Amino acid sequence: MKMEQIEKVRIESMRHLGFGPQVMKRLKICGNCGEPVPADKLFCRECGAPLPKMTLYQSYSARHKVCQACSIVVSDSSLYCPQCGGIIL
Repeated sequence: MKMEQIEKVRIESMRHLGFGPQVMKRLKICGNCGEPVPADKLFCRECGAPLPKMTLYQSYSARHKVCQACSIVVSDSSLYCPQCGGIIL
């Protein structure tokens, strides 16, 4: 299998399992009950509480380092991106 094919399968698997930056950009988390809700919603479908303005990705990226090359959120101690190998500044 070529590297491009492997990467495509890996990204699709992450989406299917609910992981990765693309999934995080499509979700908000209710601050009241913790329910994941689509990012375009204003109120939680479980408890009716107002949702935060930021998506899960925006919330994480505001508090942690983000790889400039591939946009994944990495741990604060990371020197290299675990996804693309880029140097984390």
